[in-house]
Amino acid sequence: MEYRRIGKLAGTFGIKGEFKVISDTDFPELRYKKGNVLYLLHGGNYEPVCVKTYRVMKNRVHLSFEEIPDLTAAEAYKSDELYADKQDVPELKEDEYYAEDILGMDVYSGEKYLGKVTDVDFLPAHPVMRVSTEESSVLVPFVKAFILDVDEENRIIRIDPERGIA
Repeated sequence: MEYRRIGKLAGTFGIKGEFKVISDTDFPELRYKKGNVLYLLHGGNYEPVCVKTYRVMKNRVHLSFEEIPDLTAAEAYKSDELYADKQDVPELKEDEYYAEDILGMDVYSGEKYLGKVTDVDFLPAHPVMRVSTEESSVLVPFVKAFILDVDEENRIIRIDPERGIA
């Protein structure tokens, strides 16, 4: 089985084993639906968990799992990453990408090499890529106005910052 990262547990909430989640999915209602099986990367192993509850509180996803009944049990998992079976992930439209698919891609502005995509952050307005070299890093909005081309085969993203500002 192949896994796709969909979030990270960011701590516990309350005494019933609920977690605050930094969610990386664009499909939270589908992904976190009660009864869905997800996977926690815990101690180097993918452990299946069944979603017990899902809610959004102060723009943060809160989840609980059938297998983790209380705060005491939850403490051991509170910083684990959350995954879904890659085959269960919805198909994307043309010019849409999963964050993990663009991680590691080389970014160019014209012929100038800017660095590699080392992270993708999902801000309220739009996603941004962190493009890094050994010396520095910059944030680049991942929006059509800036992105000229995403060449998945050669793992290259071409941007035009001036076009995005104009």
